[in-house]
Amino acid sequence: NEYKSYLSMGKKRSVCNDNIHCYKNDRNFNDDEDDDILSNSFSKKRCVKAVWKKYKVPLKDNHSSTNEDESCDNYDEQDDYHTPHDHHNYHSSSRKSAKSSMLSPSGKHKNAPFAKLDIPVLGLSTFRITGYKLVHQAINASLAYGYRLFDTADHYHNQRDLGYAFSELLPQHGLGRKDVYLITKLNPSCSTYDDALQMVERSLRELKTDYLDVCLMYWPRPSSCPGDEHSIVMECYRALEELYDSRVCRNIGVYKFDDYQLMFLLRKCRVVPTMLQAEFHPYLYQKNLMDICTINSIRMQAFCFIKVVDDPVIVHLAHKYRKAPSQIVLRWIIQHGVGILPKSKTPSHIGENADIFDFCLQTKDMELINSLNRDQRFVGV
Repeated sequence: NEYKSYLSMGKKRSVCNDNIHCYKNDRNFNDDEDDDILSNSFSKKRCVKAVWKKYKVPLKDNHSSTNEDESCDNYDEQDDYHTPHDHHNYHSSSRKSAKSSMLSPSGKHKNAPFAKLDIPVLGLSTFRITGYKLVHQAINASLAYGYRLFDTADHYHNQRDLGYAFSELLPQHGLGRKDVYLITKLNPSCSTYDDALQMVERSLRELKTDYLDVCLMYWPRPSSCPGDEHSIVMECYRALEELYDSRVCRNIGVYKFDDYQLMFLLRKCRVVPTMLQAEFHPYLYQKNLMDICTINSIRMQAFCFIKVVDDPVIVHLAHKYRKAPSQIVLRWIIQHGVGILPKSKTPSHIGENADIFDFCLQTKDMELINSLNRDQRFVGV
């Protein structure tokens, strides 16, 4: 099980030239093809301005005097790609010109160091996994298969069971708290600064930890958070920013924000969110949202993608690659540089979801799956 060693964090990985070549071909990045951000219809000198025009993101002040030709030309193409197994830096495929010449919409932003951390591209979602027996079974199997990233939330009602399971199982697998990443989310009903602080305190207590690797927040729901939603967002996010400053939350981010909501936050926040979890699958290929995340160094993670496995195209490709349809969908997502959080409580399915790093989808097959987009959501916003 070669993929196990690559799922663990902080371990150096050997790079094979053949793997680099294979992954390059699968990234759908071809200088002869159009790209929504860096389209060849623009000259290289105008490529950064093209991104600014699309998303209204101002250029960095400290780069305003640099030569834009250099910002687009001076990069080693091979450095922009990682092997299929190098899933820790899974947005590294974006152009360095965009990263170095753009900033989220305010010069006062503090850039959270998330991009420098080794974040596994594959994690386990614990949504609807409740009861200590099921939680224990899922976590034990996940650790055995090499998972090191686990996602929960205040309203999943399983944080206490997760805390007990990790306390028991991590030592059995020769691991400690520092070897796993824990992501949690504020309750969707969070509407005040104090609410956010109390929810994080409860998560810390139930998960039996003194820090969270990532804490996310929802866009407020009118039904549960009456009042001006924009004010509520900034008040709750201010609490996360302070928790980030104190290192209680090592990284902060948002959940199910759309393009407009994310850009609103980027214009107002002090600390740039480091993660966005969003619905992303072949029927909802949110390329604009993905591009905004890439430009602003926000890590994007996908959820809710298994419902498309019965599509004839997916089934055909599953036969072609001798993989399960769900593995084709998962592979398509990570080859777009997006993290995945499949949900399962069955050990065999947990292992199957992790067994996706021994093959690559060809460029033509990536494009074929891209064409399945219907802008269809399975999860309410």
